[in-house]
Amino acid sequence: MPSGKWSAGALRISSRTISADDISEVLGIEPHRTAQQGSVWIRTSGLGNDRWPDEHIAALIRLLDGRHDALGRLAADCEVELVLGFGSEGGQGGCVLPAGLLKEIGLLGIDVVLDLYPPTPDDDPLPLLLNPSSTPTPRSDPPHPPKDPSAPPAH
Repeated sequence: MPSGKWSAGALRISSRTISADDISEVLGIEPHRTAQQGSVWIRTSGLGNDRWPDEHIAALIRLLDGRHDALGRLAADCEVELVLGFGSEGGQGGCVLPAGLLKEIGLLGIDVVLDLYPPTPDDDPLPLLLNPSSTPTPRSDPPHPPKDPSAPPAH
């Protein structure tokens, strides 16, 4: 990633009814951080903040390999999100999220939260990224109706 830009990624699971310990047990993965406000379970990608956002996503998807059923059980009582943060000294930047990676996220049924930050080169982005109160309220209506995965592609 170019100098002066950073990104971070994490899997964030929050619930009002399931404890962080129970989330760990269902997933078979230990969090890097937890918070007791409700119950928030956070596992970072483990990559440095000099890596591209798609690399954070890929690392988190690899972590979730073989855990689709566990995610489904948690989804009934939890908000499950891939959270990405991005910032740059100049206030501008972007990335590509490859179609194959987006497909994998869709198959897992996980929402993606993208948090953009103004220039803060001296700040540690992780506390901002992992704050559940920074997440916008999800839309109650999807922006596009879900597609039938068995339908042929549109031309």
